[in-house]
Amino acid sequence: MNLFMPTIHANNTPPYYYDGQADRNPLAIINSDLTGSREYLMKKFETTMSLNYDVPFIKGLKIKGLYAYDVQYNVNTLWRKAYNEYKYNATTSQYIPTGLQSPTQLQKSFDDYMISEFQASLEYKKSLEGGKHNIEALLLVDRRNRFGDGFGAQRYFSLATINQLNAGLTDNQAAWGSNKVLDANLGYVGRLNYNYKSKYLTELSFRYDASSLFPPNSRWGFFPAISLGWRVSEEPFIKNNFGFISNLKLRASHGIMGDDSGAGGFQFIPGYIYPSGSYIFDGKTLTSGARSKGLANPNITWYTATTSNVGLDGNLWKGLLDFTVELFQRKREGLLANRAGTLPSEFGVNFPQENLNSDLSRGFEVAVGHSQKINDFSYSLHANMSYAQVRRLHYEQAPAGNSYQIWTNINENRLMNVIWGYTALGQFKTQEEINTAPVQNANGHSALFPGDIKYEDWNGDGMIDSHDTHPIARNEDPQIFYGLDLSGSWKGLSLNLFFQGATNFSQTPTEQLMGPLPWGRNSMTIFLDRWHHQDPLDFSTPWVPGKYPITRDGFGFGPNKMTSTYWIVNVAYLRLKSIELAYSLPDTWVKKIKAQEVRIFTNAFDILTWKSKGVLFDPEHRGTGSGGDHGYKYPVMSNYNLGLSITF
Repeated sequence: MNLFMPTIHANNTPPYYYDGQADRNPLAIINSDLTGSREYLMKKFETTMSLNYDVPFIKGLKIKGLYAYDVQYNVNTLWRKAYNEYKYNATTSQYIPTGLQSPTQLQKSFDDYMISEFQASLEYKKSLEGGKHNIEALLLVDRRNRFGDGFGAQRYFSLATINQLNAGLTDNQAAWGSNKVLDANLGYVGRLNYNYKSKYLTELSFRYDASSLFPPNSRWGFFPAISLGWRVSEEPFIKNNFGFISNLKLRASHGIMGDDSGAGGFQFIPGYIYPSGSYIFDGKTLTSGARSKGLANPNITWYTATTSNVGLDGNLWKGLLDFTVELFQRKREGLLANRAGTLPSEFGVNFPQENLNSDLSRGFEVAVGHSQKINDFSYSLHANMSYAQVRRLHYEQAPAGNSYQIWTNINENRLMNVIWGYTALGQFKTQEEINTAPVQNANGHSALFPGDIKYEDWNGDGMIDSHDTHPIARNEDPQIFYGLDLSGSWKGLSLNLFFQGATNFSQTPTEQLMGPLPWGRNSMTIFLDRWHHQDPLDFSTPWVPGKYPITRDGFGFGPNKMTSTYWIVNVAYLRLKSIELAYSLPDTWVKKIKAQEVRIFTNAFDILTWKSKGVLFDPEHRGTGSGGDHGYKYPVMSNYNLGLSITF
């Protein structure tokens, strides 16, 4: 078993760094004089200029202009110096070197990015008949350009003395360029608002957008929207009979938005990728090759999101109770995907992106609040809860070959938050239980020990395999979010607390959280509670039960790591997200230093979290990697601050 040794130096003798780790010696790695360094340099310049003009001869008309220009330069330098780690031979009293990072290498890359945006708009406001009719209108043009480019170079060194490219060897030197980013958007926006006595509310709007990612015949998209509102509380039958209703508004909206994110640039143009591969035609000269980009799609265009919602807002007893109830739906169509059909390899190209997929999101949100002031003391509380689920409508994939594959593999018209896996029946307790169980894996029972996970033969065929998987849990996307905001103030003293939580979701651990000794390194202490022999060096001694299976080398025994109810973790939580206590000094004190406000405060974030006992990490942190979960979890990171704010 390959343990991560605590020894830093071979034979405990500096400067011979010990070569016994599963990876590099950590003390050597942090010694930049020995092993080199990595440097990131970023320069960013951001500008925004705006102009507002009230047209004097047309009351209510404004002209606005805006121009923004942002540029960023990145310089990355990787200096990898050759060095040795050692093992000590006690017989010969010699330190045996192992060469690493040889030869010395310098990589340097440069990237620059530019974004510019120009906006020009006309705004008009007008009230008629003493404010009965109110009109607002907007016309806007928006243009954005994005540019990015970069290059890099690499050389090897015979002497690790000067980390400059011109000091390196010309043999095997290399240079490369990054894919150039060049795209633009142009959009025309219009909006018209009308209300009658602030009682009947209407808004009509549109966007007419173009993207350089699409061909001329499908570059432009028209995306309209409408919203309606009715302040029921302004009607006489409410005002005259229900005086406790301060505000009651019914609203609805429906609109379409376009999106070009995820579209590959210029894939509507046929052509070749150059360079691609290297070839020798005359027996000595290396020539760069080219390959087809794949089939072009001359009809690729925007995917659309059609959103509808209905809501009711209310305020009762002059703020003692306010509420919002809202139902919403979003249907996305034309999501980009590659066609699931296959082409023979002789065809030589791949399918392009097409507007194929669609999905549907539905949910609701409820918010309730209460505010009150009693002499110098005031307080408020607001609670909210939202629920949403997403269903695939069409999902482009290869057709299923039978009814079982339809059930297990086809995502058409399926919810997107389901985890498939095995039902775990606990752990094997004896060898006899193993021998009489259904065949658990391809090795039969030969590799099983007490403590290994026991799976349910879900389809009853006497063997545990992929045919026994079925829906076992919701995935890591919460269906329900909720929160509570509490605040109170008395004279200059104020206290604010914000609670946040989520439920109806789960996670499955990976890598370090599924077994000890990953990559031969240290392990979490939770795996001390595992099945093991009473005497680890004597396999004839009795088994000692534990929560986790027995320890095996590396990442552990494959069948124990299969997705199953054994590993499913309910990560529902409630968290005190933030708390702040502040005191604003009296005006008489503040005026002595000629200031407007002096405020002393202390706050803290993520200091309390109520969660399931089995959750070992921050339930809000989804990790990184494929699917958002690659085992890189972290404990809750709390933050405490103390500050003084002075406004002059």
